[in-house]
Amino acid sequence: MFICTLAAYLVWHLRQAWTPLTFTDENRPEPTDPVAPARRSAAADRKAATKTTSDDLTAHSFTTLLDHLATLTRNHVRVIEVTTRT
Repeated sequence: MFICTLAAYLVWHLRQAWTPLTFTDENRPEPTDPVAPARRSAAADRKAATKTTSDDLTAHSFTTLLDHLATLTRNHVRVIEVTTRT
């Protein structure tokens, strides 16, 4: 139970932090009627149409952003000089 709650909490924070990089609407208009269908902001429509963020980066869904980040690694290489005696 604790692990599931922790995972849900982590996903919620990641979605909030990565909002500018994903197709999530950053400026969602307030609904005037609670029963009316939700509307997207003009910025969200532009982000979806161009598939880029306001900083001209590629916009992702949450899942594709996780997939992309999973491919990034940091490699540490240490060169050791080996001397041989003859």
